[in-house]
Amino acid sequence: MTNDEAVLREVDQAVAEEQQWEFFRRNGSALIGAAAAIVLGVAGWQAWKAHQSAQANATAIEFRAAIDTMEKSPAEGRKAFEKISEHAPADYAALADLRIAASLAEAGDHAGALASYRKVYGKDGAPERLKEVARLRAAELSLADGRDAALSDLGGLTEKKGVFGYYARELAAIAALDAKDYEGAQEMFLKAAGDPNAPAPIRQRAEELAALAAAGKAGVNLTGKAQVGDLLKALDAAKKTDASEAPKSESAPAAAKSDAPSAQGDGSKDQ
Repeated sequence: MTNDEAVLREVDQAVAEEQQWEFFRRNGSALIGAAAAIVLGVAGWQAWKAHQSAQANATAIEFRAAIDTMEKSPAEGRKAFEKISEHAPADYAALADLRIAASLAEAGDHAGALASYRKVYGKDGAPERLKEVARLRAAELSLADGRDAALSDLGGLTEKKGVFGYYARELAAIAALDAKDYEGAQEMFLKAAGDPNAPAPIRQRAEELAALAAAGKAGVNLTGKAQVGDLLKALDAAKKTDASEAPKSESAPAAAKSDAPSAQGDGSKDQ
C-alpha cells in the first residue's frame, strides 16, 4: 500500500467518524429516549404480568371459598358469588353467575335463575363455551314458558357443531314436541337418530322420541308437559354421563373448568 492510499484511507475513516458523530449529535436525545422507553416498557409489562398472576390467584382462592360457603348456606354462597361476578375477570365472573343461576334453579326461583343464565350468555367478554352452557340451561328452564322462549334462549347454538350443538337441537325438538308440532319434532328426532356423530345417548333417545312424535302425529293423545318434565330429567342425567365428550373451555380458569358442563347441578338447596 502506497503512502497516498494510506492517507486517503485515514481521511475516509475520519469523514465516516465525523458523520457518525454528527448523526448522534442530532438524534442522540431521541435514541436515548427510545432506549429508555424500551427498558421501561419491558419492566412495565413484567410488573403487569405479575399483577395479573397475583390477581388470578386471589380470585381462585375467593372462588373456592364461595363454593365452600354455598355448600353450607346457599343464600350466603350466592352473595359471595355476586361479589366475584362484580369484580373478577370475565371467565371467573361468568362461572360465578352460573353458580348463582344453578343455586336459584335448585331453590325454585325460576325467574331469578333464568335472569342469571341470560346474563352470562349476554355478557361481552365471557368465554364462548360458558355462554353455550348458559344458553342450554336457560332453554331447559324456559321450556316451561313455551317453545318460542326456549328457542330464543338457544339462539344460534342449534346451528353449531359439537356436543353442545347436539343438545341444543335436542332441546329444540323437545320444544316442538311440547308445542304439539309432532311432524317437526319427528323430523328433528329422526335426523339426530341417524347422525353417526351425535352422542350415543342423544341418538338412543331420538329413536324413542321420534316414535313418540309419530304417535302424536297419528292422533294419540300425549300428555306433553309430563313428557317434557321426564325428558329434561333424562337430558340432565345424560349430560353428566357425556361430560367427557364436551370440549373443555380454554378460557375458563383451570381451577374451575369442571363447573362448565354441569353448572346447574352444582347448586345446593336452600337450607
